[in-house]
Amino acid sequence: MKQLFTACLCLFAGTTALGQTKTTYLDLPFQQISTLANRQFYVDSLFDARPDTARIGTLQKSSGKSTDLDLKGGFLPSLRSYVYMTYNHINPAFKPVVVGIQEFDLTANSNRDRLELGLTFFVRDSARNLVPVFKAEIINESGSYLPDLIRSGLEKAFTRYNQYVLDPVGKPAFYSDFDLEMAKAASEMRLESASYPEERTAEDHLLTCQSRRMGIYQDFDDLQRNRPTLVGGFLVQADKDFATVRKPSGGRAKYRFYGFSIDKDLYLSTALYANNSLVRRYVRVRHVGRYLLWVDDYVTPSEAVSIGVGVQFGVVGVLISNSTRHLDCIALDMESGAIFRVTKEKMEEILAAAPNLLEEYRRSSDKNDEVEQFKFLRRFNKQVAAGQPVPVD
Repeated sequence: MKQLFTACLCLFAGTTALGQTKTTYLDLPFQQISTLANRQFYVDSLFDARPDTARIGTLQKSSGKSTDLDLKGGFLPSLRSYVYMTYNHINPAFKPVVVGIQEFDLTANSNRDRLELGLTFFVRDSARNLVPVFKAEIINESGSYLPDLIRSGLEKAFTRYNQYVLDPVGKPAFYSDFDLEMAKAASEMRLESASYPEERTAEDHLLTCQSRRMGIYQDFDDLQRNRPTLVGGFLVQADKDFATVRKPSGGRAKYRFYGFSIDKDLYLSTALYANNSLVRRYVRVRHVGRYLLWVDDYVTPSEAVSIGVGVQFGVVGVLISNSTRHLDCIALDMESGAIFRVTKEKMEEILAAAPNLLEEYRRSSDKNDEVEQFKFLRRFNKQVAAGQPVPVD
């Protein structure tokens, strides 16, 4: 067992050559058994179900440089060691719970640190199958040590689960700080939470509606169903293909919106694909169809490491030495919600459903050019819309 000692940030020396990474490792030692009042459980198992397991977040230094964040000893082994010891089986009456990590995103800068944590709690049935019983989505913000931010975020999630176990009838099986954040956003921005009938029509799909409803989307479902969560008048400051949402006071709204529709324009959060994005900015969708299309710099987690992050409005924000930013054709799949950088291989995959376009694309001399890719995918969208209307699911 590790001895108790003060949590600290440990920066391992990394290389500075372009393309190589420098990582900040967080030490998360066990400190004490949880003092959670009237605890009813112990953690029997913990597994990682995140779509992206390569990183846990980004640290932006005051110099503008950023590095990946990880836990010393590895994310899952370190977290397991901490959780198993903190929420251990000291009481025979405790019931076992299995915890799945759906989201663990840590953003740290000189102003404020933020952890977005998603946990699903499972129990085993008589056949030892995992049965989900509770889900917690946590937002934890502070200016303290990052290990303490992680500890308090985990404690908040486990506290919510314990409250549910104590009162499974009176407490909902789902807790979300994101929902509370949207309620706060509605109040602060003087917006209303929209309500919709259960029955859905052609107007309840972005690709079949006659009129796009104006408002703010909380997630992909809102977008796909043409059902924004927040509606009413809100302020937007636009500059060419980028925009920020403003509060009535004029300050920047820093809520985690998926996107929004205003007038005839549709905007999506750049944080959905720019993994170095520390500013709530939105990019205008240039074409709506089977694939939503726009052009910007698609930044993967690995590409976000050891490169400068600019925060000027209207700039993608990635500076590598003195070179200019790279532009990509970016697409959102309106069936799955997946957002991806369009590549030559992806073009081949998509256009396989349209042999005439695929043959023409293969003859193109600019297969990797974002403008050329955009033009072909726009034609593909129009061809799909003309011959294969999207059904309302």
